[in-house]
Amino acid sequence: MFGYGVFALLYFLLSVRIHYVIIAIISNIIAITMAYAGYKLFVFKTKGNYLSEYLKFHVVYGFSMILGLALLPLFVEFLKLNVYLAQAIATLACISVSFIGHRNFSFKKRANH
Repeated sequence: MFGYGVFALLYFLLSVRIHYVIIAIISNIIAITMAYAGYKLFVFKTKGNYLSEYLKFHVVYGFSMILGLALLPLFVEFLKLNVYLAQAIATLACISVSFIGHRNFSFKKRANH
C-alpha cells in the first residue's frame, strides 16, 4: 500500500513533467527502502543477518520491480487502463511474487544444526 501511495502521489504531482514509468521507478526505490524494515521486523521477524537479508531483499524486489515495470505499460498502452488502476493491478501481482520470494529466499529461516 505504501508503494502504491507513493506512486499515486508522485504521479499526481509530477505526471505533467515526468513519464509514468520514471515515476514508477522512483516510487519503487522509495518503497523498497521502507519495505525492508517492515518485512524484517513485522512479517518475518528475523534476527541478525542484516546485510545478507538486505541484499537478498533487493534481488527479490529487483525482479518484482522489473515485473511491475513490464506490466504497467502493458496495462496502460495496450489494455488502455487508467494509470492508477494499472499500477494497482501491477502492484497486486508484484506483492504476491515478492512475498513468495522473500519467504523462500530473503528471510528463509536456516535449519538449526
